[in-house]
Amino acid sequence: MAGRHRYLVALALAAALAGLWQADRHVLRAKQSATPREMLWVPEQVGAWRGEEIAVRLEDAALLPRTEIAMRRYQIPGEPQALAVDLAAVSARDLSAFHNPDSCYRAAGWTIVDKQPLKIDTEDPDAPILMERLLVEKDGVRVHVGYWYMTAGGLAGGPGRTHTSRLGVLLDALRWGGTRPATFFRVTTYATGGEIEAELRSAHFIRALLQSFRGNERGKNTEERRHTG
Repeated sequence: MAGRHRYLVALALAAALAGLWQADRHVLRAKQSATPREMLWVPEQVGAWRGEEIAVRLEDAALLPRTEIAMRRYQIPGEPQALAVDLAAVSARDLSAFHNPDSCYRAAGWTIVDKQPLKIDTEDPDAPILMERLLVEKDGVRVHVGYWYMTAGGLAGGPGRTHTSRLGVLLDALRWGGTRPATFFRVTTYATGGEIEAELRSAHFIRALLQSFRGNERGKNTEERRHTG
């Protein structure tokens, strides 16, 4: 009897995994056939931080086909390089284009010292940023990493939804018909001054980043109304 129960549980699990795979393929096909979106936009100025573009290496771009990649290093004028914040944004029209950041760090020789979910409150109490927080170390250097996935009508503008994993993006895409854009965000900064200081710096930057995205979205909406009105 116990053996039959285990068999039924295994069968149900296999059916659930197969259903998830089929749903992922459905979203992939829908996104591949969708109308191309605007180019991925990241701000040159985020609050007091000024950003400089980081060139995307060809080998890195080859690992992320069917994506748009934007990378910038942000620094407050006069502050040391150790307090800089790096932003990577990867936008794609299908979920299979995204990689697991944890695996990428391990493959590059980094040790994951700590990992835990983190919620960053924003000016909108109903739209916090839900993210994964990593502390990674290599050759005695520690780096604070925060990453999340977002689906929204205009990146971080308006009523967006954030997720700590690809699965959340998949479920959100199914809920909204599989037509919403998906973008992966990663914010990194050195933890040489302490982990708490690095986490506070990262959270401050992310809140300012959201304000920049929302300001850009409001500007686009105003411009559209001007042309259509």
